[in-house]
Amino acid sequence: MGNHLLVTRFMKGVFQSRPTFPKYTEIWDVNVVLSYLKTLSPVAKLSLKDLTYKVTMMLMLLLGQRIQTIQLLDLKDMTMSKSQFTFKVSSKVKHTKPGRHLQDLKFKAYAPDRRLCIYTYLQKYLAVTKSLRGDETKLLISFNKPYQAVSRDTIRRWIKQVLSNSGIDTNVFSAYSTRSASVSAANSKGVPSDKILSAGGWSHASTFSKYYNKPIVSPHGCDYGSRLLNFD
Repeated sequence: MGNHLLVTRFMKGVFQSRPTFPKYTEIWDVNVVLSYLKTLSPVAKLSLKDLTYKVTMMLMLLLGQRIQTIQLLDLKDMTMSKSQFTFKVSSKVKHTKPGRHLQDLKFKAYAPDRRLCIYTYLQKYLAVTKSLRGDETKLLISFNKPYQAVSRDTIRRWIKQVLSNSGIDTNVFSAYSTRSASVSAANSKGVPSDKILSAGGWSHASTFSKYYNKPIVSPHGCDYGSRLLNFD
């Protein structure tokens, strides 16, 4: 029925009268945020607030997942080795379907730059919050009393604050843009498409291409017009 001439003509008319456009035509550069996160070091001198901000943003960037997934991470489903944390997500997420669920989420040590090593900062975060969390097993907890599991809205505010601190225009980009920024950066760095689809939980490449893969804003503002006028 969707291919019927009258139906297709009607849908084209709907688009002409009420067009829909992607929320973002381009996305912020992950390197800008990573540069800011590097300043939140060394790990031993960070306040619980800054440590929480850094861990939360790194989880988002390294996973390419929704905020919902970060909020569901639970210590009961965590295993730790000498160089890796692994989390199973035992709760249903948005793209969970019969026979298809999130793969295990793995966070490996990053030796080239300890300032960006999620293993180091996550290990410190668990040590600092151990005496504060009581019976709370959710990974992310409030950095103020009472130290309880936080909602998605709270995580969203944390991410937005990190974006703002990094110099990203939060009047344009919301916390939810972090997912698009993460997977777009991965694609630009040559990460295989199957790895990106698996990380994002997408079964079709078209979903990633249409809604999440965006041109990355140059931190130096070098665009088509600038290149055209630069005739030296």
